[in-house]
Amino acid sequence: MAAEIEQLTVLKEQGEEQLRQAQDRYKEEKAVLEQRLEQTYENTIAELKNKHQNELEHERATLLNKHSQQMHTVIAKHKEQLDSLSASHRDQLAATTAELESRHNAELVALEAALDSKRKDELECLEATLKDTSQVQLEALEAELTRKHQEERDELEKRMLGNMDTLEATYLKEVQTLRDEMAQLEKQHCENLSRKNPNTSG
Repeated sequence: MAAEIEQLTVLKEQGEEQLRQAQDRYKEEKAVLEQRLEQTYENTIAELKNKHQNELEHERATLLNKHSQQMHTVIAKHKEQLDSLSASHRDQLAATTAELESRHNAELVALEAALDSKRKDELECLEATLKDTSQVQLEALEAELTRKHQEERDELEKRMLGNMDTLEATYLKEVQTLRDEMAQLEKQHCENLSRKNPNTSG
């Protein structure tokens, strides 16, 4: 009987150790997944920022080049006109040229500001979307790990209960056997006493 109790204790300790190991695995897997998602999120944000910066520089260079070509064309055209016009018209033409250049500069500044604002809004939207997606993925993975952990725990508890039921049945069977043997011995003892002292029973 002491052996069964010791066996039951060992099985319980083994079950608790397996449960602790399952909990440790769950924590480790959760930490690895969180780190992996965080790294993926940071890498994606860095790539988006780099892509945004490259696109912004490219479009700025394109705008500057286009503006420069337009200005060269206008200046060349105005120069031809200046050369052909009289001196009285040159001041007016120079003012027009300066106004046109100022307008082009203002348009360029406005276009760059609008482009920066648009790219910033797009990047913020992408960051928010990516963050929400990462959060959903993390919650789904946590739910899956929790479910697996619960299944392992339920299996361990079921196994422990099965072992305890088996040990209890074995113990009860042995106790009943001992009782039967004691009853048999007591009956034999009474019969022996009756044979030795027949007058006592009369």
